[in-house]
Amino acid sequence: MPNKNAKQLVKDLQAFKGAIESAHRLLTWEKNYYPGLLFVGISLIYATFWYLDLSVITMLFLLVFAVNMLNHLLPTISRWLGNALDWDELHDVRFEHVCEQIYSFKEYWSAWVQYLSKDRTSAGLVTMISLILLAFAWIGANVDNCLLMYLATLLIAIWAGLKYNLNDGGYKSKLKTL
Repeated sequence: MPNKNAKQLVKDLQAFKGAIESAHRLLTWEKNYYPGLLFVGISLIYATFWYLDLSVITMLFLLVFAVNMLNHLLPTISRWLGNALDWDELHDVRFEHVCEQIYSFKEYWSAWVQYLSKDRTSAGLVTMISLILLAFAWIGANVDNCLLMYLATLLIAIWAGLKYNLNDGGYKSKLKTL
């Protein structure tokens, strides 16, 4: 572990380690059918949202409800998944690697937000940001919001798998030594 904060994250997420490790395997496409499974699962969820045509406030409250239920059920599911996986050193290395990735993403995001929040008043930067925001506003006004969220969710879900499979995976060299 490169950082004591990352070690603390590993300790804080111990109750969820089975679920986190399973989600990591799904998102990095450990099996050949996982990308299709992600696509079908996300498509079914959004098709249900589209079919039900819920109001924004109803969807928001359902999201809060789902997060609340996951918060209570995930440790139990995680223990069940952890026992089913026959947890060993390989799973510990994967779990620690995922926690390192989560922490590095948090640090990257914090640095990016801090960079953007600095006071910059150059005309070129303001013009560029304004044009980008206007383009996004135009896209948002002309394309259905549900479709935009569907495409954004698909992109986020496949990003880790694309990054992992186009690179060396980061921790494969560590796993080969075990």
